[in-house]
Amino acid sequence: MEIVQGAKFIDWLPPFLPILFRDLTAEDFCRYARKIESEKVVDYEDKFHTRWNCCGKLKAGVTCQRYYCVHYTKTIVANGEDAWRRAKLALSSLEALKTSFSKAKVCGRLEPETPVLISFRFLFFRTIVANKLLYVDDSEGQFSKPVLSPCMQNKFHIMEDSMRTVHRMAVGWGTTRRHLLRGEELVAIEKRKNGDITFEISSFSVASHPLTFLLTPFTQRLQRKFAREASETVKQIINKPS
Repeated sequence: MEIVQGAKFIDWLPPFLPILFRDLTAEDFCRYARKIESEKVVDYEDKFHTRWNCCGKLKAGVTCQRYYCVHYTKTIVANGEDAWRRAKLALSSLEALKTSFSKAKVCGRLEPETPVLISFRFLFFRTIVANKLLYVDDSEGQFSKPVLSPCMQNKFHIMEDSMRTVHRMAVGWGTTRRHLLRGEELVAIEKRKNGDITFEISSFSVASHPLTFLLTPFTQRLQRKFAREASETVKQIINKPS
């Protein structure tokens, strides 16, 4: 048991997630990021299978590993150059991923191997799940060469329409062992030729802990809620008066 800013970080059953009984501060996130900086993205042990072995919707010809659930959502959130600038800032800071029950933080540069921490609120306590950035793409500036697993590579098939857009920014990460799921997630914003700005989230995941295995229906529902609320967050950020 470790004391962090007066809060108790309790290492419980694997994957040893911290538990706090108050809201997390930016310093909490960065302290935990330093603690788990040596963690690696989990390996994918299963062989590839067809889309019929996955739950969720996939485009024809896209494969995923057996038993992995797929979530994909894409929505138009705004139009125009100013909205694009605000959307990029929201994604680069991960403010776009703030929902009624979660928030995300990246402690360090937005580049591969940097920890991405997401906190969730359950009843009266909070916990953090740890990920590592695998992919960063900013079509208007830097391009960070992706370190992709097979499932992440399949996202390029899912996002094939995105490759024809004028501007794009995307970040993708994989889970570490300090997570209740095993998989990857990619979040992207794009500006089309007509000025429309889209926000999309795609993920592949499977339970990696007995708790999430037993609560799979609830976990899947929570992931869908996360995608919906994140889309609304982006709209609110874009439409917020200057």
